[in-house]
Amino acid sequence: MAAAVPLRLLGALHDRVLSGEDPALSAAYPRPGQTADAQIAWREAARAIVEREAQLAAFMQHEPQTNEVRRSACLLGGFLTIAQETGLPLRCFEIAASAGLNLSWDKYSYSLGDAAWGPESPVQLPTDWSGPLPPLNAEIAVIERGACDRRPVDLTDPVQRRRLLAYVWPDQFERLDRLRAAVDLALAMGTTVETADAVAWTERTAGPSPGAATVIYHSVFWQYMPA
Repeated sequence: MAAAVPLRLLGALHDRVLSGEDPALSAAYPRPGQTADAQIAWREAARAIVEREAQLAAFMQHEPQTNEVRRSACLLGGFLTIAQETGLPLRCFEIAASAGLNLSWDKYSYSLGDAAWGPESPVQLPTDWSGPLPPLNAEIAVIERGACDRRPVDLTDPVQRRRLLAYVWPDQFERLDRLRAAVDLALAMGTTVETADAVAWTERTAGPSPGAATVIYHSVFWQYMPA
């Protein structure tokens, strides 16, 4: 369970569906406007496990890795507050960044209850919000970006892009569309993630710089750090 084997298997099966290489399995999975039959899907999955054991096992050798772009909705308030309180442009450095999709947080459009923030964007992040809003009128200027991960996802590789999609539940069509839009935006921006250990990379890359607020951030990573 510690290795998340069930999740790896579900991701491997969804990867087969997304590849289009197993039409019977793909036909049994959810699609927009079509409700899947779980019994049929499991029957086809059981067949695929036997017929494609090597491919599924190869996929499962890599630990699950996601890049949930909606985490930027949680990070936004921090960036806005830092910009308001310092009055400085931001240098943004993300550790354990996966594919680096949350490096483009200021390029997304947010709905925070009845409020909104961000430019017109193909990536829409609707968010339930209660309580005080962050300072939405803060002036934001990102002058530097960087990111690292021990095993980054190379978005220029279609197989690695598909792996990201495979770890989204197959009936979450809106989430899949949002991820695809974020990937397209990251590719257009030329986003890259360095292969590096977070501690060494931060020490080497993300030191303070005069005239800017240096922000080191993450999403769902802190619990993996040693003391």
